[in-house]
Amino acid sequence: TWLLGTSAAASAEGDRLVVGGYWPAFGLSLDLHRPRVLVLDSDLGVIRSVDAAAGLDLLLSTVEMSRDGTMAAYLGPGRQVDIMDVESGRTFTIPDSENWAASLAFSPDNRLIAGGGVSARGEMSVAVWKADTGEHLYRLDGHGPPVPTNDGGITATMGTVVVFNPVSEDLVSGGFDGTVRRWDLQTARSTILHTFPFEVASVAVSNDGSLIAASDHTGEIVLLDAGTGEVLLRPERVSGRTFLTFSLDDSLLAGAGPDPVTNVWDVASGRIIRRLHGAIYQAKSVAFLEGGSVLMVASGESVQRRYLLDPHRLLELARAEVGRDMTEDECLRYLDRACES
Repeated sequence: TWLLGTSAAASAEGDRLVVGGYWPAFGLSLDLHRPRVLVLDSDLGVIRSVDAAAGLDLLLSTVEMSRDGTMAAYLGPGRQVDIMDVESGRTFTIPDSENWAASLAFSPDNRLIAGGGVSARGEMSVAVWKADTGEHLYRLDGHGPPVPTNDGGITATMGTVVVFNPVSEDLVSGGFDGTVRRWDLQTARSTILHTFPFEVASVAVSNDGSLIAASDHTGEIVLLDAGTGEVLLRPERVSGRTFLTFSLDDSLLAGAGPDPVTNVWDVASGRIIRRLHGAIYQAKSVAFLEGGSVLMVASGESVQRRYLLDPHRLLELARAEVGRDMTEDECLRYLDRACES
């Protein structure tokens, strides 16, 4: 069981997962829970386990896994970004990185890692380092001051969000100023692709590199052309801030939202096709596993909550649990084939 500040990220194929949260080391008292980061296989078997930052730092940070599953990034116990080589278990710390762990992203070739500024500390910039040495390469300033809320106050998301395009290797960010930006790392200049009236909560790029999904803290979601920023679709909106990720084949978009319900959209139509219930607290992040057939939902009380998205697997599970064989009519209706003899 994981408590408070849970986050999760998966490799592109969904065969490895990195999770962060509080681990009950000695009992059920919260005082005895210790912050940990685990690297798991798709069956939730532990590959690596390391200490993480505690308290508010854990709540304001995230974990990230490289697309090939060989590297993981997280806020370490020294309150700096730590990088783990999953195969060897070797870790190293990026110095002076504590203000850029609100969002972490590896470049597709694992050469770079980017970090989004943490809102509680006033940073609105993006930092970029070499992923193998931690050498600082760029500080990207350009996101403006926070936009006001509809009641005149200032919004308070975790910080600037960042993601690399897996095809073009462009860096995309979303900020307190409501803008979604694409960065030229050589010139440290950005192009505004879209502007929300409120803070950007999440950005995600499709695996084929053609689409950007972005959401603001009110629940508005847009699908953008990754090259031009043109709004291609406005998916069915939700009740508040949601954190997005694409499935491996880019047909689905999943979002962890402000309540215990996790939504799954059909990318082609923008309609919500599944609402996944079961969590007690709000979902904080989502990750597709096993090529996209399983969705991992990380919420406040538990990271080990998996949902089967393949209806055939769900029906086969139901058949194994039901106390009688399915009829021929049921097999044809639900399995699209005749019953097995």
